[in-house]
Amino acid sequence: GVKSILKLMAPLLLGLGFLQLTSLFDYLAGWTLTATEHSPTFTLLGHVVERPLRSGVLVRLNAANTLYQFPMGVLALSLGVAVFPLLSRYAARGDWPNLRDALNRALRLSIMEGLATGVGLLTLGEPIIALIFQHGDFRAADTAATVHILRFYAMTLWAFCS
Repeated sequence: GVKSILKLMAPLLLGLGFLQLTSLFDYLAGWTLTATEHSPTFTLLGHVVERPLRSGVLVRLNAANTLYQFPMGVLALSLGVAVFPLLSRYAARGDWPNLRDALNRALRLSIMEGLATGVGLLTLGEPIIALIFQHGDFRAADTAATVHILRFYAMTLWAFCS
């Protein structure tokens, strides 16, 4: 019934939830650590701490995160959705050798997708960001700062895809 379906979906939902939690943590950390004219410091465990980030960092963080999550949504998530029924079928039958083989193939493919898209974002990040975001108040300096953030995201893409 519904209970068994939810039980089978738990690992997939946990993985999807983890990605959203890391994005939320990035946003909250950026928001907390960004100095404003009215709030250049914050209190942490009784100590006054200067906020190390400057205005505009949340826009840059959001732009980099958007480009980071796009390949995961297109490639890794679609692979996970496609392979999940096969893995569930093998697990329900207790066919552990085929489950292990299918999981290994899926993980190898997702790591390769993550490595390829990570390298793509590392090499093409700047022109992509300039094309999509560099207009209005988003200047060339913002593009350069966003590329720096995106590079860190891109280096972890292989791990999040798997």
